[in-house]
Amino acid sequence: MMEMKMIDTTFARSTYEVTVDGSFLYEAALGIAVITYPEIHPSLERDGRYWKKVKEGLSEELKTELAYAQEHNTWKVLLDLIAESGCRKSDSFAAYVEEIGADELKERAFPYLGVQWEEKTKRAVRGDDDAVQKLLNAVDGHLFFPGLIRYLAEVDGDELRRHILKLTERWFREVMDHTLDETEQILNRDLEAKRAMQDRLDPEAFVTWALGGEDGYPPEPSVTNVLLVPQVSYRPWVIQAERPGTKVFFYPVADESLLEADDVYKPPMMLVQKYKALGDETRLRIVKHLSESELSLKELTELLGMGKTTVHHHLRMLRSAKIVRTGEKGYRLADNFPGTEAGELEGYLAWKER
Repeated sequence: MMEMKMIDTTFARSTYEVTVDGSFLYEAALGIAVITYPEIHPSLERDGRYWKKVKEGLSEELKTELAYAQEHNTWKVLLDLIAESGCRKSDSFAAYVEEIGADELKERAFPYLGVQWEEKTKRAVRGDDDAVQKLLNAVDGHLFFPGLIRYLAEVDGDELRRHILKLTERWFREVMDHTLDETEQILNRDLEAKRAMQDRLDPEAFVTWALGGEDGYPPEPSVTNVLLVPQVSYRPWVIQAERPGTKVFFYPVADESLLEADDVYKPPMMLVQKYKALGDETRLRIVKHLSESELSLKELTELLGMGKTTVHHHLRMLRSAKIVRTGEKGYRLADNFPGTEAGELEGYLAWKER
């Protein structure tokens, strides 16, 4: 048999370009995402008590829109529309949403699944049941995409517009306006620090550093740009999203970006998260089990004799503290754990005022 020979005329992209950018609009959308996702509150720096207090001060009109957002996951729509619009101010974003046609608004609101699904998205917007089902099959098992796709396939475009405009207008008026200056200063401090470091590292090393020492993001052929967006509301989580040709990471601002001046008595957030996560008998049992082997959620529930929801809650706490990570078969300990905890504590105790 004749050996097949090949001449490769393709170009293998070695890496991607990195853009660091942020805005008050993104922070607003993420705040709405958090307050409508109470299950994650225990693992956040701003925990359930903070968000409960925020909610208690809201008007009934805004609470109604938030309940609607929680039911249909329209915070995702809001994030995608902000990215699509390129707007940085609430008034320009409102004008953008007002000007889009109803069907086009729905199309832009659909979650991006890849180039191969764009035509089916257009058909789904116009009521094609077969296209909707194929999209649902593609996202089967996703946490919130199935419900969002069903909603967007059925909702009237003008009703979606009304909701987005009312939700953002009320959220800015009742929540964001009170912290506008402070939040913008935090975001700007972090953007300045990240951009200063960007020139000193190659793109992949920079993304790994910016995301807090995780594995980072290896290049893939369909992605030419990585967008890094600082955020406060979801600390310590990194939120990942995707746009055509772009991978987006909403990363938690660094501890030092939160303070105008050094406060030597404020412990680093990640140090608090680690010890908080370890200060529980069940979570220590999980760490012990995972130190021996990688385990699935089902295996852990059987070993601990607990319900899946309870074990998942403990795993979420351990993951937020970067002690546990997801592996090929389930969950495993992070590569650098145990490792730096004692040194981080010693550094905090030894830190002196400048």
